[in-house]
Amino acid sequence: MLLRFDVNSPLSWWFDFKNKIKNCEFREDFFYRIANIILEVPSLRERKEDIPEFCKNYLDCKNCIKSLSDSTLNMLCDFDWPGNIRQLQSTLDRAIFNADNNHVIEPDHIEIY
Repeated sequence: MLLRFDVNSPLSWWFDFKNKIKNCEFREDFFYRIANIILEVPSLRERKEDIPEFCKNYLDCKNCIKSLSDSTLNMLCDFDWPGNIRQLQSTLDRAIFNADNNHVIEPDHIEIY
Protein backbone atom coordinates (compact mmCIF):
# COMPACT_ATOMS: atom_id res chain seq x y z
CA MET A 1 0.00 0.00 0.00
CA LEU A 2 1.39 3.38 -1.02
CA LEU A 3 0.41 6.40 1.04
CA ARG A 4 1.00 9.87 -0.29
CA PHE A 5 0.94 12.95 1.83
CA ASP A 6 1.98 16.54 1.62
CA VAL A 7 3.68 18.09 4.61
CA ASN A 8 3.95 21.81 5.13
CA SER A 9 6.08 22.97 7.98
CA PRO A 10 6.77 26.56 8.98
CA LEU A 11 10.46 27.34 9.27
CA SER A 12 12.18 30.30 10.79
CA TRP A 13 15.75 31.45 10.40
CA TRP A 14 17.87 34.40 11.34
CA PHE A 15 20.28 34.67 8.41
CA ASP A 16 20.16 35.99 4.87
CA PHE A 17 19.66 33.05 2.50
CA LYS A 18 20.68 35.04 -0.57
CA ASN A 19 24.14 35.65 0.90
CA LYS A 20 24.42 32.03 2.05
CA ILE A 21 23.56 30.81 -1.45
CA LYS A 22 25.94 33.32 -3.07
CA ASN A 23 28.77 32.14 -0.78
CA CYS A 24 27.93 28.46 -1.50
CA GLU A 25 26.95 27.93 2.14
CA PHE A 26 23.38 26.87 1.33
CA ARG A 27 22.03 24.93 -1.63
CA GLU A 28 19.90 27.07 -3.92
CA ASP A 29 17.68 24.17 -4.99
CA PHE A 30 16.88 23.38 -1.36
CA PHE A 31 16.05 27.02 -0.69
CA TYR A 32 13.45 27.04 -3.49
CA ARG A 33 12.02 23.80 -2.15
CA ILE A 34 11.35 25.29 1.29
CA ALA A 35 10.71 28.94 0.43
CA ASN A 36 7.10 28.93 -0.74
CA ILE A 37 6.13 31.98 1.26
CA ILE A 38 8.67 34.24 2.90
CA LEU A 39 7.61 36.61 5.65
CA GLU A 40 10.23 38.94 7.01
CA VAL A 41 9.30 39.81 10.56
CA PRO A 42 11.45 42.36 12.37
CA SER A 43 12.85 41.41 15.75
CA LEU A 44 10.91 42.31 18.85
CA ARG A 45 13.36 45.11 19.71
CA GLU A 46 12.38 46.76 16.42
CA ARG A 47 8.65 46.64 17.18
CA LYS A 48 8.35 47.46 20.86
CA GLU A 49 4.90 48.92 20.22
CA ASP A 50 3.68 45.31 19.79
CA ILE A 51 4.83 44.19 23.26
CA PRO A 52 1.72 45.30 25.20
CA GLU A 53 -0.64 43.54 22.79
CA PHE A 54 1.54 40.45 22.67
CA CYS A 55 1.65 40.26 26.48
CA LYS A 56 -2.13 40.60 26.73
CA ASN A 57 -2.71 37.93 24.08
CA TYR A 58 -0.15 35.59 25.63
CA LEU A 59 -1.75 35.84 29.08
CA ASP A 60 -5.20 35.30 27.51
CA CYS A 61 -4.00 32.22 25.61
CA LYS A 62 -2.67 30.76 28.85
CA ASN A 63 -6.08 31.40 30.47
CA CYS A 64 -4.28 33.56 32.99
CA ILE A 65 -6.44 35.86 35.07
CA LYS A 66 -3.46 38.03 35.98
CA SER A 67 -2.71 41.36 34.32
CA LEU A 68 0.40 43.48 34.04
CA SER A 69 0.77 46.72 35.94
CA ASP A 70 1.66 49.81 33.90
CA SER A 71 5.13 49.88 35.45
CA THR A 72 5.68 46.22 34.54
CA LEU A 73 4.57 46.85 30.98
CA ASN A 74 6.92 49.85 30.74
CA MET A 75 9.75 47.69 32.07
CA LEU A 76 9.07 45.00 29.46
CA CYS A 77 8.87 47.57 26.67
CA ASP A 78 12.20 49.14 27.70
CA PHE A 79 14.10 45.84 27.43
CA ASP A 80 15.79 44.91 24.10
CA TRP A 81 14.84 41.18 24.08
CA PRO A 82 17.93 39.62 22.45
CA GLY A 83 16.15 36.24 22.73
CA ASN A 84 13.20 37.74 20.89
CA ILE A 85 9.64 36.52 21.46
CA ARG A 86 10.66 33.25 23.15
CA GLN A 87 12.57 35.15 25.81
CA LEU A 88 9.55 37.37 26.45
CA GLN A 89 7.29 34.30 26.71
CA SER A 90 9.63 32.67 29.23
CA THR A 91 9.79 35.90 31.21
CA LEU A 92 5.98 36.08 31.32
CA ASP A 93 5.74 32.43 32.40
CA ARG A 94 8.13 33.08 35.31
CA ALA A 95 6.24 36.26 36.23
CA ILE A 96 2.93 34.36 36.35
CA PHE A 97 4.53 31.85 38.70
CA ASN A 98 6.27 34.52 40.81
CA ALA A 99 3.08 36.57 41.18
CA ASP A 100 1.52 33.60 42.98
CA ASN A 101 -1.85 34.77 44.37
CA ASN A 102 -1.51 38.35 43.18
CA HIS A 103 -3.85 39.35 40.37
CA VAL A 104 -1.47 42.00 39.06
CA ILE A 105 2.06 41.22 37.92
CA GLU A 106 4.43 43.86 39.30
CA PRO A 107 8.05 44.62 38.34
CA ASP A 108 9.38 42.62 41.30
CA HIS A 109 7.75 39.49 39.79
CA ILE A 110 9.83 39.90 36.62
CA GLU A 111 13.08 37.96 36.17
CA ILE A 112 14.74 38.55 32.81
CA TYR A 113 17.46 36.09 31.86
